Amino acid sequence: MKKYLPFLILIIFGCNSTDITTIQTAEELYKDATAQYKENDYLEAIEIYKELLLRFPASTIADDAQFYLAESRYKRNEFMLAALEYDYLIKTMPSSNFVDYARYKKAIAYYKLSPKYPLDQKYTVLALDELQNFIENTSNEKLKKDSEKRISIINHKLAQKIYESSVIYYHLHYYRSAITYCELLKEKYPDSNYIDDVLLIKAKSYFEREISRPKTIKKDFTNTLRAIEELKEKPLSKEIKLETDFILASINEMQKSS
Repeated sequence: MKKYLPFLILIIFGCNSTDITTIQTAEELYKDATAQYKENDYLEAIEIYKELLLRFPASTIADDAQFYLAESRYKRNEFMLAALEYDYLIKTMPSSNFVDYARYKKAIAYYKLSPKYPLDQKYTVLALDELQNFIENTSNEKLKKDSEKRISIINHKLAQKIYESSVIYYHLHYYRSAITYCELLKEKYPDSNYIDDVLLIKAKSYFEREISRPKTIKKDFTNTLRAIEELKEKPLSKEIKLETDFILASINEMQKSS
């Protein structure tokens, strides 16, 4: 056994020497990860950025690695994971130069997750909150304007969801619920493109509630008339004017015959 000892020592030290020479520095890992990122091999880039952050969490380039880890997730359309990675940078590396842009990209990641209006709008609301938060904290006018445009699109989508809900309830003859959604839209999105349509739904809902009451109960169209007056405060489309005129004519006929 003794005659093999020097040979074994040589092998052990030889292996250790090889391992030492292959250990990469933070800068070398970052260079390799960035090369993969530029080649669009985002999955490999993610693995190397993660290794860098695990081994060198206090490195001066840790925030660079964290940001591009998030960007790699974003490039792979892994928007939920990307949002989490941006958020980690924002919360744990607050002095990083990437924080402002990470706030923006976090909002955009949620924006990308926002579905069509009939579906659950959890991510749409998250995107709205993050975009508003970004606007309040940034000095980047270009990104601020972009965020404002996206907020406008989000508001339109959320208003559309409320409007469509009011229409559904109206056609199901759940007039009280339809009116509730109409009031909600008017309160939250008074400048929405749907405001005229929703005020018409509100007037029609009040009208249908009145005419569906038993004959023994006196009909009171006060709420219907108030809703129509709200509509008349602005220029109306031909279709809406025809519908409001029909309601008014119907009320006039019923009041004459009562």
